[in-house]
Amino acid sequence: MLHGRNRNKFGVAPREDRTWQGRIYASKAEMVYAQYLQLLKDAGEIADFAEQPTVELGIPENKYRPDFYVTPGGPDQPYYVDVKGHETAAFKKNKRLWKRYGACALVIVKRRRGRFFVIESIHPKEQP
Repeated sequence: MLHGRNRNKFGVAPREDRTWQGRIYASKAEMVYAQYLQLLKDAGEIADFAEQPTVELGIPENKYRPDFYVTPGGPDQPYYVDVKGHETAAFKKNKRLWKRYGACALVIVKRRRGRFFVIESIHPKEQP
């Protein structure tokens, strides 16, 4: 336990530990994943990525902001990524909405012992 420091209820690292290229990330895991995506882009493994895109799920009031939008190279379809340490009630609601209204896949990843693991991939249902 750290004494003398304010701790977030979800155990979020201090700002200086989750800042990269002048941007403060919501978590250290999200920052490390951004660095990973940048390495993939620099190596030509993906075409591009965007951070914190806003997505409307069904109606304008249902706005959701995943961590990343990834554009792979070649024939692969673009997808969204959300890096999770803890799933809140709001996120669980957004997952349900994504299944119905998402534009493409949402990949949920977690970081354990320095490695990222895909824990879930949500593919929206085809709309009639």
